[in-house]
Amino acid sequence: MSGRNYAIGVDIGGINIKTGLVEDSGHILYKRVVQARPEEAVQVILQEVMDLVGEIIKFAEEKGIRFRGIGIGAPGLIDSQEGIIRFLTNFPKWKDVPVGELFNKTFNLPIFIENDVRAAALGEHKFGAGRNKEHLICLAIGTGIGSGIIIDGQLLKGSRQFGGEVGHMTVLPDGPPCACGNRGCLEMMASARSVTRRAMEALSRQEETSLLKVYKEKGAITPEDVAQEASQGDPVSRRIYEETGQWLGIGVASLINIFNPEMVIIGGGVANAGELLLEPVRREVQDRAMPVLRDSVSIVLAELREEAGVIGAASMLF
Repeated sequence: MSGRNYAIGVDIGGINIKTGLVEDSGHILYKRVVQARPEEAVQVILQEVMDLVGEIIKFAEEKGIRFRGIGIGAPGLIDSQEGIIRFLTNFPKWKDVPVGELFNKTFNLPIFIENDVRAAALGEHKFGAGRNKEHLICLAIGTGIGSGIIIDGQLLKGSRQFGGEVGHMTVLPDGPPCACGNRGCLEMMASARSVTRRAMEALSRQEETSLLKVYKEKGAITPEDVAQEASQGDPVSRRIYEETGQWLGIGVASLINIFNPEMVIIGGGVANAGELLLEPVRREVQDRAMPVLRDSVSIVLAELREEAGVIGAASMLF
């Protein structure tokens, strides 16, 4: 195992908690996954994560692998400088938890903690779609919209470590209310929630669509359902992704004008629709971004997908 560097990556998600031993090529040697239980007490969840990390450490020791430390990615407001999770999305009991200090006391190893999308952006920058790019924006389109922005090869963090909340850019001043207190935020117009909302609105208007059959069979509609029906030619489903991509494109065009990236990488569950989403995004960017900035940027899908969180978290140590 000589000649390579290794680190442990931890991805705390609302559905699963993942840990892995990652080498400096971006390859995961060993991974452990458990189902997240957001309703549990903070100490219970922390202990569960530490147990998973302990399993990774045991594996590394058995293989004679020395590693640099532990990187942790988590959704929400993360003070990476102090190692504190100020607010953890989907975990209502987490507030101002000093995760860095607690992990350091337990394992006596270097600990790095970062917002999960920023960590994923580092992973894409080092090992994924953004390899060899020094200026890029990584967007994760899920229930909300998160971002990681890399300028001159460095992650943009802001004065209080919370920079990059692009999901709360206003794109429609009198639009749907957002949990942040604003109206018409980008994530209210171009996230998984917006896809589902548009589908249910179409059904309430009794539009002719194959989504009605899906709803009758499942009692619900997901963005994946809409993408599936769109790929099979359902006009309402195609319109929904067209509208979602248009709103996302408005936001992306503004980001291109502000940050002048070489690449915009789009990932997250909604991005699984592929070109159904990217085509309208690119059209809006073509119409709205400044030509001198627009013509030098590529808009692509994320490469690391399900492994982005673990790989990105570990990459903070490489």
